Parts: sequence; C-alpha cells; structure tokens
Amino acid sequence: MALYVALSEHSPRILINASQTQANMLSKYFRRKKINVFETTSIAEFEALSSEDPTPVLLLCTDQSYNDWVRASNRMNIPVIALTFPNALPGLTYCSADLDPQAVMVQISQYMLQNGKTHIAFVGINTGSEVDFRKASTLYTIHPTMQISDFFINTGSIDACLDAFLAVRDRYDGIIVTNDCASLLLLQKLKKIDPDYLNGRFLVSFANTVLSRLSAPSITSVTYSDAALRHAVLTTYRMLAKYPGDFVSLTTTLGSQFFPRDTTDNRPLPTISRDLLYANYTPRNFRLPVGMRTPPRYTYDNDPDVNRIVRLDALLDSLDLIDFQIILAFLDNVKNEEVCNRLHISMKTIQYRTKQMFQALLVEKKKEFIAFVSQYIDRDALRAYLRVLEEREAADSEEGE
Repeated sequence: MALYVALSEHSPRILINASQTQANMLSKYFRRKKINVFETTSIAEFEALSSEDPTPVLLLCTDQSYNDWVRASNRMNIPVIALTFPNALPGLTYCSADLDPQAVMVQISQYMLQNGKTHIAFVGINTGSEVDFRKASTLYTIHPTMQISDFFINTGSIDACLDAFLAVRDRYDGIIVTNDCASLLLLQKLKKIDPDYLNGRFLVSFANTVLSRLSAPSITSVTYSDAALRHAVLTTYRMLAKYPGDFVSLTTTLGSQFFPRDTTDNRPLPTISRDLLYANYTPRNFRLPVGMRTPPRYTYDNDPDVNRIVRLDALLDSLDLIDFQIILAFLDNVKNEEVCNRLHISMKTIQYRTKQMFQALLVEKKKEFIAFVSQYIDRDALRAYLRVLEEREAADSEEGE
C-alpha cells in the first residue's frame, strides 16, 4: 500500500492549484505517518511502479496532462486524489481537496463592496484553468457591476494580458488577480507607469506566497492552510486504501484564509453571509468571446516573465532563517566577511549557501543576485519577516526542550 505522487516533469512552482512545494510538503507528511511514497513524472513510470501494489492511490500534483493522468488511473481502477476542485474533469472519476472557488469569490466580492470598491477587474484568467473560469463565472454572477469587458484573459502572454488591463485601469477601484505571480508582475509595471495607482484602490490575489509578504507594497492574498490540506489528503487516502472500491468520489472543500496586507490597507475580512449575498443578485451566465476557450496557447512554464518569479518564490520557499539573514545582509550591501561575523558562520558556509541560491536563480555573481532579488523583495518587509521567523524558531526550540 503506497501513495504515488504525480509531478510535472520539470515541476515549477506554478501558483495555481498543485505545486512542487505542496507535493514536497505532502510527501514528507505521509512519510512521517509511515506511509510509503513514490514520486513519478510519467504515466508509464507510474504504471510500472504501481503494478505490484494491491492498493495504490495516486496524488495528482501536476497541471500538465491532467486529464491523461486521471484517465489512466481510472482505466487501471486506481483511485486519484486531485488537488483541484471537482467538475474540472467531466466524465472522469477522482477525489479532490481545494478551496471552493465560488465561495471565495463571494467573500472577495462582499469584501470589495463593504469597502466601497464597486467596479472590479478580474485580471490574468488562464484559458487552461477550470478554476479560473469558475471564479470568473461566480464573480460575473454575484458582483452587480461586472461586465464581460471587466475580465482580462491570458491567451498569449501574461505581459500582454496585464497591458490590456493597464490601458483601461482607471475604470476600476478594485482588482482581483488570479495569483501572486501575476500580481507581482502587475506591481512592477505600475511602479514604472503609475506608482500612485493603488492609492485608494484594492488589489486581492491568490496563493499567499512568501513573495506576497515581502514585496512593496505587500499583497493581500487568499489561500487555504497547509495543515487543512494535509489532514484532508491523509483522511481521503486512508478511506480509499482501507475501503478499496467503496468510494467513487470524495470531495473536501477547504476553508479559505484571508491575509490582508498593504494592497487593501490591511483591512480584515468581515463576517460574510453567503446566503444573503447570493439572494441579492440575479444569476447571469458567464460567456467568453467565441474561440477564447480553445486549447490554451499559453502556459506558465513557457513564460519568461513568470519563470523569473517562479524561480525566486520556489527558492524562498525552501530557505531557512540563516538564508534569509544572508539575503538581507546582501541587500544592505554587507560584505561576506561581515556577514560571517554577524551570523557566526564560516566563510565556507556562506559560500555554499550563496552558491545554492545563485544556481536556483540562474545567476553567477553576487551583484546579479542582488539586482534580481531587489526587484521583488523590500528590505523592511524582509526585516519584519525575519522577526516572525526568529520568533517561530524560538517557540519551536522551547517546545523541544
């Protein structure tokens, strides 16, 4: 009995649905529970690995060839746990654990309205993402002022999509962006052409990445808790493994966590009555222009602008306290010798750690590294984040004593 974790071949940290980071977290969690875990990047490899296992379960952590993975598992009568919301794969059988995109958009719509933001843009919708379209459909249904022209679709590149929004940005007092990566790119563009644009406006994003906390301004973001995801996947796995064939589909809807930051003036999410909100608006059908929902020409994997941020966020997600302290020292233009003295580490240690970071960002020199990182990380925000990490480490140390 084992869990088989399906990964993208190159496994970038895509900021929608499943990610390499989630896969790593879940793999470690299952291994701590004494459950065998095998990672695979191809259907053929998965078939070979699971052929002698009487009760295999597939955990789908890839956005590539999604339907093919589920179809192959259905053919082999192997249950699937997919990190996406149901109805994304019509005609196929699988279990799922994710946010309810409809409930989340209801919350965000009400949040905007209660703070006087009535004209909303939804930016960065990916033609290949069923979750994006469910969010768009819900927003169109329940937000009173939404028109088709308020949805900005990503069909060729995220850059072109953001430019289309920026050309008409003054129409809007609220912006919802599909993920933190696209939000960061939008902030970079606004800093160049309209640095005061967000004054008096709200911007909300999804994923709650480390970068959303470290950027200036910091980005209000929505996600679910890692603990909830771990428990949901483990519970589903145990039921599938213990009662093989008894369950056709198990769906776990995770509660959303809302992290208010600078892009919404740090205003908290109020208590929301979904029933009341739905009752107030007449449902409308969300329709895109003809041809817009053809197979996507765009993928995040092939977008160089996105990949820069993907690499940085993946790096940050893997770092410990000392690594972040090194990055802050570099941003403060502190020389390596002084960094060693401050952090009480050897020169070999700092050389090893910086080499790993340079390789992750595809840079060779410290100057290139600083130039790359400083585009997206604010020093004051990093100092505040370090204090949080230090407090967390101290609390963990006390627990262990």
